[in-house]
Amino acid sequence: MADSYALVLTGELLPGFAPEAVWPQLAAYFHMEPEKLAQLVARAPRTVKQHSALDKLRTMQAAITHAGAQSEIYPQDDRPALYAMLGDAPRGPIPRAMVEQRIQQGVWADSISVVEVGAREWTAYREYAGAATLAAAPPPPLSPSPSAAASTVWAAPAAPVALDGGHEATAAAKYRAAGEEDEPVAWTDLPTGSAIHAGFWRRVAAAIIDGFIVGIPSMILNIIPLLGFLLGVVGSWLYFSLLESSSWQATLGKRAMGIKVVNAQGDRIGFGRATGRYFGKFLSYVILYVGFMMAGWTGRKQGLHDLIASTFVVFNGVQPARPLPAQRPPMPWYGWVLNCVLLLFIPLGGIIAAIALPAYQDYTARVQVSAAIAAAMPVKAEIARNGCQAGSRSSGISMIEEIEVEADPPGSCTIGVTFAETRDVPIPLRGKEVDFTQGEDGRWACSSNLPNRYLPSECRE
Repeated sequence: MADSYALVLTGELLPGFAPEAVWPQLAAYFHMEPEKLAQLVARAPRTVKQHSALDKLRTMQAAITHAGAQSEIYPQDDRPALYAMLGDAPRGPIPRAMVEQRIQQGVWADSISVVEVGAREWTAYREYAGAATLAAAPPPPLSPSPSAAASTVWAAPAAPVALDGGHEATAAAKYRAAGEEDEPVAWTDLPTGSAIHAGFWRRVAAAIIDGFIVGIPSMILNIIPLLGFLLGVVGSWLYFSLLESSSWQATLGKRAMGIKVVNAQGDRIGFGRATGRYFGKFLSYVILYVGFMMAGWTGRKQGLHDLIASTFVVFNGVQPARPLPAQRPPMPWYGWVLNCVLLLFIPLGGIIAAIALPAYQDYTARVQVSAAIAAAMPVKAEIARNGCQAGSRSSGISMIEEIEVEADPPGSCTIGVTFAETRDVPIPLRGKEVDFTQGEDGRWACSSNLPNRYLPSECRE
């Protein structure tokens, strides 16, 4: 039994079905927009699904048949799939077994031009290296459509879905109408290449733009506790998911950088996949942004969220079934400006943080020392009224563990304020004391075992 099978959409209709009913129904089944299905049908016969589970492909085939379209299932082998030139336009990719079967049946001539997936040089099939296999008749398709076995002459797909503006055209005709001479090139999955996939710094520049667009409203919404945060998350999710699954295929930041999000075939992704891509970014936040940095060293410039969602960020010149760009577009000048600002901000922010954080910590400690001094004032007033009476006093302040009054030696009086050793007390203050000693003249002198930077001038040594 074969390890894998290919479900091929022939592009032909079953008897009694009208194209205006079949193609929209099939587009809905495949969760595709009509113009995308039109491009697929224009390249039919074409493999639409490969899977190791034959039953799964037969279930899909039943749905295609129910819609009124023809399809066939072929076993896959180790040989590369082929594109075939039919009706002056490339069709495929299709399994080689299908090409052999059609030639053996006389549906296609052995002079038909073919090319392996990923290659560029077309050649007649009878001159193709693998054409010797024609000596033995290949097995018929495992599951042909009801009328496929009776077919003797292949015909081009009938009445493709209406394209932009309601005009009907094959993909090749559409390209020629746009003034483009090149025919579609044989590729199924996006290969590696610096002219295809957007690099790390271009994506960073796009992220900075999107960060401003999403971040400013989120900051405003955060004024509302909890609800504002939730609204910010929902707004950010809809911004990225709706735009990346739209006809733009890109957020505003990506559009500004000339890049877009696609699937492995270079097609537009759906809202569900865009949603998975968005929430996949949270894993990168958890692992300290390593998932984002992966876009700098993976072969096809995929971040962790791209790998999760099977998406790619490519240049706008990458189009399905079109020749892949050979030259990398230059980075827009404002992209470099954004990256330079970011690179300057990171070390500058680190320097500011290195200066500001210790200063803030010292300020917090001085505030709490001032609070301890203030806590001793009621005890001083009590001693002025009733004399020095040794014992502990309650401060009612959580950061102060105790206030102790001592009359030793006789004739003197000392108030000792001891800081607690709890988490809300700065580490330098924990367990330390501030003492107030009354002299013979009735004045109080301050001393402490704390560093001078935390103490007011009258308490410093």
